[in-house]
Amino acid sequence: MPAAGTEMAARYRTRGFGLVFLLPALLLGACTLGRPAGPPPSPPVLAAEVASAAAAARLHWTPAGGRGFLGYEVQRSLGPDRPWAVLARLDAVLDTTWIDQDLQGNQGYQYRIAARFGRPGQASHPLYSAEAEGSIHHHLASWPLPAGFLPTRLAVDPQGNIAVAGAGAGRVERFDAQGQPLGGWSFAAVPPACIETGTLDAVSLAFDPQGALHLAYNLPAAGQAPGLRWAKFDAQGQLLWERRLQGLFARHLAVGPGGRIYIECIDRLYQFDTEGGEVAQYPVPPLLISSLRFWGEHFALLIEPANYLDMGWQAPRLMIYDSPEQRQAQWWVGREPLSAQDPGRGVLKRPADFAVDAAFDRVFILNAGTSRVEVFLRARHLTGWGSEGEGTGQFRFAGELAVLDGLAAGRSVQRRVVGGGIARDAEGNIYVADTFNNRVQKFAP
Repeated sequence: MPAAGTEMAARYRTRGFGLVFLLPALLLGACTLGRPAGPPPSPPVLAAEVASAAAAARLHWTPAGGRGFLGYEVQRSLGPDRPWAVLARLDAVLDTTWIDQDLQGNQGYQYRIAARFGRPGQASHPLYSAEAEGSIHHHLASWPLPAGFLPTRLAVDPQGNIAVAGAGAGRVERFDAQGQPLGGWSFAAVPPACIETGTLDAVSLAFDPQGALHLAYNLPAAGQAPGLRWAKFDAQGQLLWERRLQGLFARHLAVGPGGRIYIECIDRLYQFDTEGGEVAQYPVPPLLISSLRFWGEHFALLIEPANYLDMGWQAPRLMIYDSPEQRQAQWWVGREPLSAQDPGRGVLKRPADFAVDAAFDRVFILNAGTSRVEVFLRARHLTGWGSEGEGTGQFRFAGELAVLDGLAAGRSVQRRVVGGGIARDAEGNIYVADTFNNRVQKFAP
């Protein structure tokens, strides 16, 4: 018996010894099976690529690895101390790209990615990426003009210098791309005569391919119709000629293919060769033309209809023709609420001028009636910016000015008018003649 009892006790001791070692192992295994597999959570790394040509920001980030991943939130803020809004929620760990479309010009955007971790059905916790930011057409600089200058038109020479003409002075002010004055060129001893058709008409100007500056303007004359003039300066500012023009009032000047000069008057359109010889004349339809330029090889006119019922459309638009004869429109830009083909956003109200970006098929229209710049991709509205005011990025295109009450008598009256100008340089920077703030504003491409 003692021997048997001793043997049994030894067995229990052996089993107990095994249980002592087995229990921690079972507990450890249970803990291991209940823990999510994978490395600890890590935040994503975000990059933002902003493209003004598409008015969009492409966001891409590194996958947020780690156990307990639930998904991403794409978040955006409109500036410091502004709230964050959730643009999208993505569930897949490898879904790491998002495009934010319809960006507005001159508006800063901040982005971040929140990677959320936890257990489904329970509270989650986010890990945030570092913030990325960007903007399109943001304000770069402003510079004032002499008192009373009232800038209405701009042109950029082949070296990137800016020439500005105004309704209140018989001279052109010149600046480099940073706004440093380069000295002015006088073309008349008195301010030009002004009228308002679609918008304010004062002086029109453009550079030819050789860097010579051409101006079309009208000299006031008491008791009679103003005198139409065309002046040409070489690249150094030497006046090459000043010529009289026939017609009622010179409104617009543009340089077309081959360096040919087009001057549009109220009653006719002239075409001249590079030496100033007349090539052709074309009739002008009964339209209120606010600006004339070329879109590549095409002839473009910013038009406000003189009679809505006769024209069959009611809102202003930019018409693009195959030739100066204006027989066949290739396409048009702007909103037309009465048409079944109305492209939607971007209704034009008292548009004053436009600038073409032929490389990306865009056009920038100075929409003076809404104190904005509107950007179109062909006929589709892309983006825009601006509001009425005196602050940075704001505009004042409406104000009081003496304009001709009738061409024959040469009599002027004080009237509230709308006007302004816009131009682009070879780098894509945009310059705006902010008329009644008496300054030029520069915006990024």
